[in-house]
Order: sequence, then structure tokens, then C-alpha cells
Amino acid sequence: MITWNYEDVLHALYCDASFLLCNVGQKKKITMNKRPFGLSQHNAGAFSYALFFISGIFFFIIDRDPYVRFHAAQSIVVFGVLFLLQWILGISVILASLVPLIGLLIFGLWLFLIYTAWEGKEWEVPVLGQFARRLVRK
Repeated sequence: MITWNYEDVLHALYCDASFLLCNVGQKKKITMNKRPFGLSQHNAGAFSYALFFISGIFFFIIDRDPYVRFHAAQSIVVFGVLFLLQWILGISVILASLVPLIGLLIFGLWLFLIYTAWEGKEWEVPVLGQFARRLVRK
């Protein structure tokens, strides 16, 4: 009968070979990346868009990874500007009809940015993405 302890299970899950072929007696040092809330880099980048610029501010302050900070900064800049634009158009009587169009643009861009961050890509929104990149470099 084989008994498994916690270290053996971790070793089996993280070893290079498959679970069945893993030699339990051959221990590897498992280094876990200490990340805020245990999120992977891609998930943290995607979650920085989840609540628009609010989650962007949160992840920009909490996480020090350049990939996550870029997505957080882009979330702050892009959605901050788009929400400000939507608010300005909403208070003007003549241009108020454009508010639903801006809302659709925000929703589509939001979904696209979450997906690209989750896939591990650093897609820059034209003009605003470059500003976000400069914000991360500071």
C-alpha cells in the first residue's frame, strides 16, 4: 500500500513527467511564486479589468509585476477616459444620443481586454495604451 503525504502530492503535481510516471523518491524543490491572492500573472492581468478602473487602481497598487501593472494602468487610463467621455456626452443635450454607443464600445473593449490579458498578450489600446506604458515605467 502506498501512502502519500503532502510533499509527495505536490511533487507529483509539479514534476516534469506525468503523475503516474513520477518517481516519488526523487524530490524536487518546489518554488511557488508568491503573488497577491495566489492569482497567476495572466489571471491578475485579466482581473485588473474586471471592475474597470477601480480594479485597475487596486492591482496597480498591490501587484509589482510589470505585466500586471501594465494591464492595471491601461485599465485606469482607458476606462477612466471612456467613462469621463460618456459622462460629458450625457450632460450635453445635443450629444446625449451618443451615450449608448459609447456604452457598447466600453463593453466590447472591456471583454476584449479581459480576454487578451487572460491569454497573456500585452495589446495596447491605440494612444491610451502608450500613455499607460509610460505610467508603468515611472
